[in-house]
Amino acid sequence: MAELKAAFERDPTGFASDELTRSILERLNQEVAALYTTAEADGDADPDEEDDHDAEDDRAGSVPGGQSRVRVALPKGPRPYDLWREAHEINQAVKERRVLTASEWGSLVHRLNESGKERKRHLLRAQHEQIANELAGFNFTPQINSKVRS
Repeated sequence: MAELKAAFERDPTGFASDELTRSILERLNQEVAALYTTAEADGDADPDEEDDHDAEDDRAGSVPGGQSRVRVALPKGPRPYDLWREAHEINQAVKERRVLTASEWGSLVHRLNESGKERKRHLLRAQHEQIANELAGFNFTPQINSKVRS
């Protein structure tokens, strides 16, 4: 268990990125598989199996004679770890990062700035059209009478 703890401290994602972690996970998988086959061989895998002890013994967690009774029975079918492992397999090759030259960086920055300016112009144009449509029906000419002119 100390080896497993150390491996997970080195690899907190749990994706078994180094050989030691993979070997520990394989060993755990083999031990669980051994438990699985042992439970099937003992005939303990069937939860509907009838025993000759009464319900009081079940509640107490022991059998006559004072011995502790513990049964581990894994369900038939794939184990949860196998399902998790299949769902988290990474089959993609690691993509290499592209290194840009100084001129490529300059081109990228210029293109991003220009697209931002164009987007802003488009939004302002739409806003101005909306304001113009709202104000189209109004008459702002002043009504000047003789008292105002003096």
